[in-house]
Amino acid sequence: MSAGARRAGQAESVHQAVALAAATLGAAGIDHTRNEAVALVAEAFRRCGKDTESSDVVRWDILGTSVVGALGNATPGAAAADGGPADGESHGTAVAGADSVTPGGDPKARRQAFGRWLDNAVARRSQREPLQHIVGHVDFYGAEYLVGSGVFVPRPETEWVVAAAVDWLHAHRGGGRAIVVDLCAGSGVMGLSVARHLPGADVWQVEKDERAYAWLRRNVVRLGGGGRAARDVRVSGEGDAPVSLPNGSRVRTLLADAAAPGTLAGLDGRVDAVVCNPPYLPESRPVEQPEALQDPAIALYGGSADGTAIPRLLVARASRLLRPGGALLMEHDVTQAAAMRIAFEDAGLRDVSVKEDGMHRPRWTQGVRGNDNGTGRRSDAAIDGDREWRSFEER
Repeated sequence: MSAGARRAGQAESVHQAVALAAATLGAAGIDHTRNEAVALVAEAFRRCGKDTESSDVVRWDILGTSVVGALGNATPGAAAADGGPADGESHGTAVAGADSVTPGGDPKARRQAFGRWLDNAVARRSQREPLQHIVGHVDFYGAEYLVGSGVFVPRPETEWVVAAAVDWLHAHRGGGRAIVVDLCAGSGVMGLSVARHLPGADVWQVEKDERAYAWLRRNVVRLGGGGRAARDVRVSGEGDAPVSLPNGSRVRTLLADAAAPGTLAGLDGRVDAVVCNPPYLPESRPVEQPEALQDPAIALYGGSADGTAIPRLLVARASRLLRPGGALLMEHDVTQAAAMRIAFEDAGLRDVSVKEDGMHRPRWTQGVRGNDNGTGRRSDAAIDGDREWRSFEER
């Protein structure tokens, strides 16, 4: 192999491209280098108009397919048609960048664009930029969502909470359209996953950080059929239009503090289920992993040394939103199971249970609102929650 072929983007075969990318990532101290290399190579093909999945790259790797041969019938100008932001995008706004993929109809230009994008992507990942930021999207519960700088990258363990919420709603929803609220929505993966799997639902998503809210709106518009145009969506916060999904579900978004007593006050006592992945990390245990450091701090830390201050506020708010018999499902840290059980019970929720993720870690809690006759440990939990929220805001 010539010296000029040492970079992954200059490799002749898909096998060489994957191997060289993996070697560079490994030298940077990154785990799972082969899987990440495959993902980057697949995205490089996509950016050049070739509809490609990671499984395609694995097959081409095994068969010894050349990069030119794999590009084959790529569609000119179709780069990133269903993927994330184009190269050079910042915070979701498309701008022209030096490494933008504009291969046109020339096979040679497509090959050069593939190499440019892949080498740039490998270099960025070697600097510990999150893989999801580079490819511009993340797979979550059977769908692809746009993510990037300014929004929390969802983790696989959150899918357990979504699966439980979908199952619970199918079993316990009342008549008419189910009403679901996603508090601290971030990129929107929880509420949108529920909306996708619960036809005819009304889903409200609340996010207070403006940068994260912009990603939320893009994903809502995209799943509603907006396609690439979703990347260019502009948001107003108050009054952003509801979006209908192909299955008849309707999604509404709100730029607001999810814990504030007045947020979605018109839904108080009417909601079938609340899902929430709040900021919950203990402030006494700051993150050190380079990729996690690029998540917004507002989405990470729970407002106290043990990380439960903000989750407690959200439990109190959710308890008011729920109808009698409605369920709250909230993710939390493995150290917070006992504290969350108490918070749920103090807010008047019953049948409280701490649930485990696929690694058998206590990662989320579920509870059901009691009747209005005070079922639960405190009948005045809603008033206490309002007071606690005001106290937290004053600190």
